[in-house]
Amino acid sequence: MKNATSQSAPAHVQQIQAELIRRKDVERITALSRSGIYSRLDEKSPQYDPTFPTPITLGVMSVAWVLPEIYFWVESIIAKSRAESQLKATEASGRKAKIANRRESRMRIADNRKAAGVTK
Repeated sequence: MKNATSQSAPAHVQQIQAELIRRKDVERITALSRSGIYSRLDEKSPQYDPTFPTPITLGVMSVAWVLPEIYFWVESIIAKSRAESQLKATEASGRKAKIANRRESRMRIADNRKAAGVTK
């Protein structure tokens, strides 16, 4: 007798490893409100996000989201936020360096004028 293993299941069944979750779980995982979720799905909304996972229809008035897609979206917005923070920090340090260089140049010019005996 053959054991019932994943080997005996059809290929399309073997590939399904995703869990479906309901809106309340999406709210908890993403820290978005109900309206925040649906505004990210609405193309007319200023908060529309084409990368936000779309729900699948379970019935007439029932939808669910694929859990790995939600996790992937959360990871992507974390990465985007970190990259933007890093860029801002780099830009800020660049501006500080430019200001310091200008100050240093002005000090050198002032010292050279003093040494040359030039007054304003």
